[in-house]
Amino acid sequence: MATQFLADQGVPVAFVEAAHGGTCIADWQPGQSDYTTMTGQAGDVGSVKAVLFQQGESDAIDGTAEAAYNTSLDTLANNVQTDLSVKLMATKIHASTEYTAVNRGHVNDAINTAWGDNANVLTGPDFDSFEPEGDLHFTSDVDVQRQAGIIGDGWWDAMKTEWY
Repeated sequence: MATQFLADQGVPVAFVEAAHGGTCIADWQPGQSDYTTMTGQAGDVGSVKAVLFQQGESDAIDGTAEAAYNTSLDTLANNVQTDLSVKLMATKIHASTEYTAVNRGHVNDAINTAWGDNANVLTGPDFDSFEPEGDLHFTSDVDVQRQAGIIGDGWWDAMKTEWY
């Protein structure tokens, strides 16, 4: 994705990584340490284009209700806009043996709703039909290669659609 961005825009791109595994949407709410870390790190770099948000697997495992996830995602996006003056780009999560299709549907339906009714949530890539070789994360050599092609291209396509 960064290579595509550089080639298209002629400017370098950097990613400020603030995430770690195993978080729920509740961990990203204002006042929580993950949110505070993210906004602090983003604020330290100066110019931020967007917050790319790929999260939801733990909520699917836990069976978070669609309405609860949507409310939390809206709160997160609205506060990112207030605190960083940028939009949040959310992606739908991929299939996994770690959670049921029904629970994945609750998370992805909540994200789809936020895409449609919250101006602070940009439409990110839709990985709902993507199935990694491993259980939850991209761990095999095949997944890493597929991730570069599918995941990176998905993010780049979403960014082009939203910004250019």
